[in-house]
Amino acid sequence: MTEHHDEPVGDAGAHPLLVDLQVAGAGARMVDEAMARCGRIDVLVNNAGIRCRADFGTFTQAEFDQLIAINLAAPFFASQAVIPAMTAQGGGRIIHVASQMGSVAAQGNALYGLSKAALIQLTRAMALELAPRGIMVNAVSPGPIATRFNLDRFADEPGRQQRIEAKVPAGRLGEPEEVAEAIVFLATCRGAFIHGHDLVVDGGYVIQ
Repeated sequence: MTEHHDEPVGDAGAHPLLVDLQVAGAGARMVDEAMARCGRIDVLVNNAGIRCRADFGTFTQAEFDQLIAINLAAPFFASQAVIPAMTAQGGGRIIHVASQMGSVAAQGNALYGLSKAALIQLTRAMALELAPRGIMVNAVSPGPIATRFNLDRFADEPGRQQRIEAKVPAGRLGEPEEVAEAIVFLATCRGAFIHGHDLVVDGGYVIQ
């Protein structure tokens, strides 16, 4: 996607590449593959993440290391790897998918919230540093979303979905497409003057 178009240009096909984001160099491998196939990279969306829900006192070192590796280190190094290509072509967009849990506290989410809060701060720091290169950096923070993962979990915990919806001023779960639309907005020229921002897509959850 270029800086001057709202629609993808060139080869619109998808080219999957399986990598383990816990392994050093995975981000650089993805960049090399994308450059080899497309010749440029206009948008990087760091969307991979895991969640580990437990009481603060029970988190293990292994759980800590894995969650930080995927939720924070992976977007850090993937972004680092894409900077030379974006700089050479005159700019680009980097969008981190964070979470409302990076802004509010919730029982059992200490480690997950830590990783997402750090990702939001990383967004601000990167935006400040990379702006002179024409690289715009923002974050999107989804709230309770009707993903397959969440719906399966709600099915196993009767009443949980209703309790969560009751906390959302909009009165419902968000749809995955609503998060995707926010990301597309930031990736196109429509979001050209938004920089270093955390766009919260949560039905008003965090304003309470």
